[in-house]
Amino acid sequence: MSAPTSRSLRSSASLSVEIETFDGAEDLAKAWRQGLTPDPAFTVSEWADRHRWLSSRASAEPGRYRTDRTPYMRAIMDALSPSHPAQRVVFMKAAQVGATEAGNCFIGFVMHHAPGPMLAVQPTVELAKRNSRQRIDPLIEESPALRERVQDNQIERGDMIEADRDLVGGFVLDAGGSPLPTWQGLRPMGLLASMLGDPALTRGTLARGEAGGQIIQLTESLRFLRQLMAEERLGHMYADPDLALGGVRASLWDQTMPLTGSALGLVTLAETLESLSAVSTRPPAAAGGP
Repeated sequence: MSAPTSRSLRSSASLSVEIETFDGAEDLAKAWRQGLTPDPAFTVSEWADRHRWLSSRASAEPGRYRTDRTPYMRAIMDALSPSHPAQRVVFMKAAQVGATEAGNCFIGFVMHHAPGPMLAVQPTVELAKRNSRQRIDPLIEESPALRERVQDNQIERGDMIEADRDLVGGFVLDAGGSPLPTWQGLRPMGLLASMLGDPALTRGTLARGEAGGQIIQLTESLRFLRQLMAEERLGHMYADPDLALGGVRASLWDQTMPLTGSALGLVTLAETLESLSAVSTRPPAAAGGP
């Protein structure tokens, strides 16, 4: 029994030396140690006081964020922390009490310490764009902890060929670092298509208002769905080409077809057709404004 054990120990020692001496071993070990380090047990308010900075574009009092400036928001912000038992937080409030900035602190906390999908809903698409420009952009730009994380993953012009120039400014969200579409990108598209058909969320008609512009943006997004759908030229990759036709692939480089991906594709197309029909039949008065 001793001989195999000795060979095993020598083999392990040899492998250890190889790992320690190969190019990049130090960076690998550093990343491994960082991955084992627990996240700080911050609450949202503690994170905001340590990492959040306010821009002159978004605040009358630019500089470091201080929860003590609106102390009544502390308990609400802390209820949004992962360590808090609350699963749902409802806030009934007056205007201009600091709730928007508290919500932005929550968004910043999630971006920094608990990355994952978030959905922030605004009454209209235009208000959502305004909130993005006036609130979310300064949140990232003025807070170094967020800026370095976001900008490190932003797609720059030098990363793209001319044909993909419309991707510049977007963000790489998949682990492989590729900006090409995957079925995960279909998740918000069905929601956007549904919002288009709701006059309370997207005002206007085909001729006036914001609906026309949103239709253009939605159809541009559908390009990604079209790229993921299996065509006849890909039929040789599947056991049953006829059955695979029109299915949604996991990505451009992965020919498997997750059931959820195809379901999201069907939902997106159905919601798009229904919303286009709804918008096309709206009366002119639905455009709003003079």
